[in-house]
Amino acid sequence: MEPRLVHLLNVNEPPSESDIHEMEDLLPTPLLELSEIDKEISSIENRLKTLKERREEVQRSVDDYRRILSPIRRLPNDILHEIFLHCLPQNRNPIMTSSEAPLLLSRVSSKWRSVAHSSPRLWAQLHITFCDNHSIVNSSPGWPRGEENLNKQLEKRVYAVLERRCEAVKEWLMRSGSCPLSISIFYSSNAWKMEQIDSHIDGPTMELFKILLEFIHRWTTIELRMPSTMFPNSPDALSALTNLRVNFHPQTSSPITTFDPLSSPITLFQVPNLQRLSLGGFTARSFWNLDSLPFAARGQRLSYVCCHGLLTITEASQLLKQCINLEHCRLYIAQDYSQLDGQSLQEITEHDLNLTTTFYSSIDAPRLRWLDYHRQPYVSTQEMLAGNPNPEPPILSLIQRSTKLKTLLVEPRGFYPADLRKVLEVVSPTVTHLVIGQETSKLPRYIPSRRRNFASAINTSSAQFELDWLLIESDSGPEAPIPLLPHLETFEWFPGYVSDDVVIRFIRSRMEPSFYSKTALKHVRIVFNRTKKPTDRKPVSEIKVDLNYLPKPLKKEFEPFSPSYGLTRDGRTWIHDDI
Repeated sequence: MEPRLVHLLNVNEPPSESDIHEMEDLLPTPLLELSEIDKEISSIENRLKTLKERREEVQRSVDDYRRILSPIRRLPNDILHEIFLHCLPQNRNPIMTSSEAPLLLSRVSSKWRSVAHSSPRLWAQLHITFCDNHSIVNSSPGWPRGEENLNKQLEKRVYAVLERRCEAVKEWLMRSGSCPLSISIFYSSNAWKMEQIDSHIDGPTMELFKILLEFIHRWTTIELRMPSTMFPNSPDALSALTNLRVNFHPQTSSPITTFDPLSSPITLFQVPNLQRLSLGGFTARSFWNLDSLPFAARGQRLSYVCCHGLLTITEASQLLKQCINLEHCRLYIAQDYSQLDGQSLQEITEHDLNLTTTFYSSIDAPRLRWLDYHRQPYVSTQEMLAGNPNPEPPILSLIQRSTKLKTLLVEPRGFYPADLRKVLEVVSPTVTHLVIGQETSKLPRYIPSRRRNFASAINTSSAQFELDWLLIESDSGPEAPIPLLPHLETFEWFPGYVSDDVVIRFIRSRMEPSFYSKTALKHVRIVFNRTKKPTDRKPVSEIKVDLNYLPKPLKKEFEPFSPSYGLTRDGRTWIHDDI
């Protein structure tokens, strides 16, 4: 634009006639120049488009060469086999689905399929879901009538699916060669009566167990969630079995209201080489009569027992007396008040205290290194204000004799504050790992209903434990009390009732070994009972912070014959919290 015409851009006055004529004469020149520039841009864009297309073509060729030259193509089969083994699920047996190993691996290429099919260890683990819907559809009294055609179609469909499932199980196990087998079975039944189950153990169900029994001599680990009458009684054939998880469903020959909770012992427990045993709730109390222990060699081979059903102190004592070689044990104990009819509340309380104290005093475990103690009912705020009527917690007698204890897990709400502090004083010389509440590493896991779900109590207050107890003051004099847990390396607290300032002081006071702190603090994991505040900050820059989130829920499978039916939200087949 001509310089003398620029001032017209800054005013809103109409141009003069002379200015109009002058601009009309000047305008064709920039318009022509603009047209030339547009043509040049279009030409360059077309050229660029052509170059991009050529580049994509060359890139595809390069990718093809690189794919052929990929190092994984040149891996020896034995190395590839080891990689495949690490692709298997870590917290359960593989399910029969193409979305996870080993079936997923066999769909990548012909070579991978060949390697997978020729790797017996890859097929030595299997989770099987099964059901009796094909037979219960038309026989259950509560099933709606008047829809015979629909029911027949459903029965036919389920029957076909289960038949294919049997074929897949046989082919899967045939690929395992001579490897020891780990098998988990979830059998869902719509029947409540044993007679109803017995009358329908045919067709696919009979075929399934026929196939499984062909490989029974190689079973080393089995997990069973099914009606007790479904499993064949053949303990002699299970000589290789060392690891057993059982959660039998309670079916009865009479209405559920008259169900007798004690039945004959499960002969499966009599396998000769059983070393690890985990029992679901109903299995523990409904089918295991502890008056006569059903284990081979009276349980002396057992080194691991988790019993997720409530046992009385008498039953727990019988178990511990017989299983003298236990290394890991988790029991849920409840008092049996059936023999205390007519007693006053004070007499019942005193009986409870004396019996519990005697039980813990009788446990002889000089090499105890790990202890998880949760007591219910919890001590209420009113009880704390009223004071502790008891001289000391019953568990203290065991802790005082555990001179090699390294890891202690306690629920503070089961103690009076003074008692909990006394427990920490007793274990101070040896404990390196302290968990207050629940282990933070197990937050996504299933919590049995008899254990209080700590997350549900996250908004309640707690005064039983104070993090200040574990602080080590730098200016403490020689006459100051010796700090608790001088060897503490790992501290966990869930849910944590504490301010950021106290956490910062706690961490800083234990970052380096000192006269009172023999070792430096290495790990702190706290799940607060509050949401994150904008002012929250990292306590110490040297401390590694790990953020853990609940796993993404799996797609809900409603059909009992789905391969993933019955999995927990974090993808496990066993719903209980084992050690």
